[in-house]
Amino acid sequence: MNNDWKHVKKVLKELEQLTEEHRKVCNSVNLSPDSPLIKPILDLEELLVQTLEVLVGDKNDTISWYVYDNDYGKAHLEGGIDGVYKEIKSVKDLKWLTSGTE
Repeated sequence: MNNDWKHVKKVLKELEQLTEEHRKVCNSVNLSPDSPLIKPILDLEELLVQTLEVLVGDKNDTISWYVYDNDYGKAHLEGGIDGVYKEIKSVKDLKWLTSGTE
């Protein structure tokens, strides 16, 4: 895994932990993600995900899909390249889906 993907892995791990903390806080005080207290943080997270996509040349928003739709691999969704599909459950799988290499 090259340095860019090592950075992606590190950032996504931190984002996942931050997301879990946001969920706990929002649920404990019935705070909407659209709240002026939370929305700027979520917007910054979205910008960070977009920046990671630019860093690794992800033109198909695959990292966004991994974070938001696949919930960092916990949703057990599959992705595929040229008719070959597999469950995308890690950054290694995400790299394969994005670039065709592991």
